[in-house]
Amino acid sequence: MTENPTSPTPPPPAAQAASWGWRSALLGILGFLLLGEGIASVARRLASGSAGVGVWGSAVVFLVSAGVFLGLHGPRLFAFFRSVRVGALTIALYAASSCLGVLVKQRDLYSPERAEDFYAKFAYAQTYFVYHLLRPFPFMMPRVEIPPRAEEGIEWRRERYGKGLAEAQRKSMLASLSSMEKEKEVAAWQEHYDPLLRKFFAFCEASDLTRVWKSDWFAALNALLFACVLSNAFRFGWRAWFTKRRFGFFVAHTGVVLLLLGCLLGRTLEKRGRVDLSTDPAHMRYPTESKWFRPFKDPTKPLEMPFTLRLEEFKAEYRTYLQAHFLDPEARRHAAVKPPEFLVRKGAEFPLDYDEHGDPRVRIRVKEVLPRCEVRPDPIPGGGPDASPVIAYEFEEHLPEGSEPHHHPGLHWILFPGHDDSIFSHPDHAYRIRAALVPDAAAMARVLGETVEETPGRLLVEVGEGEEAVREEGDARVGASLVARAAGDEPGEITARVLTYVPAFRFDRIERDPDTGRIRTEEDPEPIERRIPNNPALEVEIKSGETSEIRWVFANFDIDEIAGSQHRARWKIPGVRLRFRWDRWRSPVAARYVLLFREDGALFVGKAGEPDSVRQVRIGEPLSLGGEGSFTVTEAHRSVARLAADLRPLPAGEFFHRDAQAAVLEIEGPAGKETVSLAALPGFDEFVYDGRIGIRFLEGGAMPREWRSRLGCYDEKGERIDGGEIRVNDYLEVKGYRFFQENASAQDTTYSGIGVVFDPGIPLVLLGLYTIIAGAVYAFFVKPVLLRRGGAA
Repeated sequence: MTENPTSPTPPPPAAQAASWGWRSALLGILGFLLLGEGIASVARRLASGSAGVGVWGSAVVFLVSAGVFLGLHGPRLFAFFRSVRVGALTIALYAASSCLGVLVKQRDLYSPERAEDFYAKFAYAQTYFVYHLLRPFPFMMPRVEIPPRAEEGIEWRRERYGKGLAEAQRKSMLASLSSMEKEKEVAAWQEHYDPLLRKFFAFCEASDLTRVWKSDWFAALNALLFACVLSNAFRFGWRAWFTKRRFGFFVAHTGVVLLLLGCLLGRTLEKRGRVDLSTDPAHMRYPTESKWFRPFKDPTKPLEMPFTLRLEEFKAEYRTYLQAHFLDPEARRHAAVKPPEFLVRKGAEFPLDYDEHGDPRVRIRVKEVLPRCEVRPDPIPGGGPDASPVIAYEFEEHLPEGSEPHHHPGLHWILFPGHDDSIFSHPDHAYRIRAALVPDAAAMARVLGETVEETPGRLLVEVGEGEEAVREEGDARVGASLVARAAGDEPGEITARVLTYVPAFRFDRIERDPDTGRIRTEEDPEPIERRIPNNPALEVEIKSGETSEIRWVFANFDIDEIAGSQHRARWKIPGVRLRFRWDRWRSPVAARYVLLFREDGALFVGKAGEPDSVRQVRIGEPLSLGGEGSFTVTEAHRSVARLAADLRPLPAGEFFHRDAQAAVLEIEGPAGKETVSLAALPGFDEFVYDGRIGIRFLEGGAMPREWRSRLGCYDEKGERIDGGEIRVNDYLEVKGYRFFQENASAQDTTYSGIGVVFDPGIPLVLLGLYTIIAGAVYAFFVKPVLLRRGGAA
C-alpha cells in the first residue's frame, strides 16, 4: 500500500510551542505562580522544623508526582517555557509587578512594625497618590494667602536682602501654607474613605502586594523567567551557539541566566546591616572597633564578621556659608525672619541693605576661599566697653621623625587674664598655664603663693523634680561625701560618696567585677596626674536608708539624658540625679604655671604654689616648662578691641585633617571698605560691620559635601589583614563583606555609620550584566560586519 502524500503528519517538537495561545499561556503562568507559592510555604515549614508528618508526606508525594510528570510530559513543559507568548507575558507581568512595587506602599521588612502602624502609613501614601492623580496641575492645589504679619516681614527682607531673596521667601511660604492645606484635605479624604482603604489594605496584605520584592510569587516569576530564557537558549541547538548569526543570541541569554542566578543566590544568602563606630575611644555610644554588625532585618540579633573592623580615621567635610543679620532695633521686630545663607565661593558678591531706589548700601565680596588653613589669633589693640587684656601664644610640638602631631581641640592660642576657664593644657598633660593681672611685685608673690587644693571638680546631687527639687553641691575628690535632704519623707536623706576618679574613661575597655558587679575600666600604668583627661568620670555610691547603688557620672555629657528612660528605669534609688563639673585648673596635673601680666606691660611666669619661682618672660622667646614641645608668648596687650583671624594656608591633598576652612572677605559700605578674615572656628567666625550688620562664617548643612572613613580589618591576633578608605559610592571589600559610607552626624564629628553587605550573588549579577552588554554589542555592531564580509555561515 502506498502512503498518501497528502495525509497530515505530526508537527515536530519545536512547533508545539505555537499551540500555546495568549489565554492558555496566561493560565499556565498563573498556575506556575500558585505552584511556587505552595512550594515556598512547604519549604519554609520544613526549614524551620515545624513541619508535621502530613507536611512531610505532602512534600514526598509532590516530589514523586513532579518526577512522573517530567518523565511523561517533559517535552511539552519544555515547549511551554520556550513559547514566545509565555515569554512575552512573563516579561509583561514582571514589569507590571515592578510598577505595583512602586505604586503600593511597601513594608520595611528590615524594620518590622505593627499592622496598625503600617496601615496608617499605607493609607496616607495611597490617599496622597490618588489626591495628586486627580489634581495633576498646580492651579488645582488649595489657594492660600500670606498673613499680614508675615507679609510685613517679607517686605522688610526685601529692603535688607533684596528682591530676589524676598520673592524666594514668599514662594517658599506660599508652598508651605498650600502644603498645610493640602495635608488637611488628604487627611479628610483618608478619614472619609477609611473603610474602603482597609479593604484594599487587607487585599494587598493577603496577596503580598505590600512586599512585592520579597514575595513568593515574585520569586516564582523570577524562576519562570529563568526557565524561559534558559530553554530558549537551546531553541536552535547547541551547534548554533558558535555561529556568526547566533553567537550574540547565546551570549545575551547566558548573561540573563547568570543575572537571575545571582539574584537567587543573593536572596537566599545575603546579609545587610550597619555598624556604628567612632574615632573617640571615650565615646559613650559607639566603640572604635567591632566584629559585629546589626542586620536591618532584625537589629536585636547582631551578626558576627570573620574579622574585627576598626575605624582608624573619619572626617565629614561640609560646605561653608555666610550669614548676615542686622543689629538695629528694627531688626529685632523681625527676629522670626531667618537670615539667608550665602554659599561661599571665590568671586561671589552679596549685596545688602537696599535704599529707596533699590540699590544696595553694603556689598560683601569673597576675595579668597581657603579649604584648609591654620588659624592664629591676631589681636587688634583698641579701647571700648568690650576691650580686654589678651596674651597670644604658640605651642610647637617636638615630634619624633615619622610620627603624627597631636590633635588637641583645647589649644585656643589665646589666654585671657582673669578668666578662670582660659587655660592652656599641654597636649601630653605635662602642665597647665593660666594668666592673671597683677599691679606690682607683691601681688605677684601673693598670686603664686596661693595653695591649689587638687580636686577633680564639683559633684552635684539633685533629688526630686521641678521647682521642689533639692540640689546640693560639694567637692568631688575621692572619699568625699555629700548629703541631700529632700522635703517630706520620700525619698528622704540621700548620701553620695565618690569612690573613684578616672580622667580618661574608655567605654571600649570596661569589665565588670565578678564578685561585686562593679564596672571597672582598664588599668592605666601612668600616674593620675599624667593621664590626659579626655573623658573625666566619677564612680559614685548613693545610699538611701538601707538601699545603695553605684553609678558613673561624666563631665562631658549627661548619661542619664542620653541613655534615656530605659537606663533610668534600672535605678535602685529613683528620683536622684548626679552631675559632675570637672575643674580644668584644680584637677590633677604634673605642674601648674601662672603668667603674670603687670600694669606696666611687663610679663612674668611662675609655678603655682612657689612664689620664689617667678621669672620674666620675653616676647618670642620659648619658655622652659618641661614636657615635650615649647610654649612661646607671641603678643601681650593690655587692651584689645577684638580678635581677628591670622590665616595661614596649608597645602591640599590630605583629606583626614582637622584644619579649619576660612575665607577672606571685602566689605564695602557707608563706613568704608574693610578686608576681614573669617574661619569656621569659635571666636574667629563673626565680624560686625559699622556696628549694625553682623556677618557670620559657618560650616554645615543637612548633609556633608563629602565624608570618608579609613577602615582597618584585624584578625584574632590583632594583626592587620586588610583596610582602606570608603566613601558613599566607593566601597571596601574584605572576605566577601562590602563596606560603604552610609551615615554621618553634624553634631557628632567622630561618628561614622558604615553600611555592611554580604551578598555572594553580586559577582554573578555583575558578570551577567557585562555578558548581556557583550551579547548586545556583538548582535548589533559586530554581527552585521561579519555577515557582510563572510556571508551567513
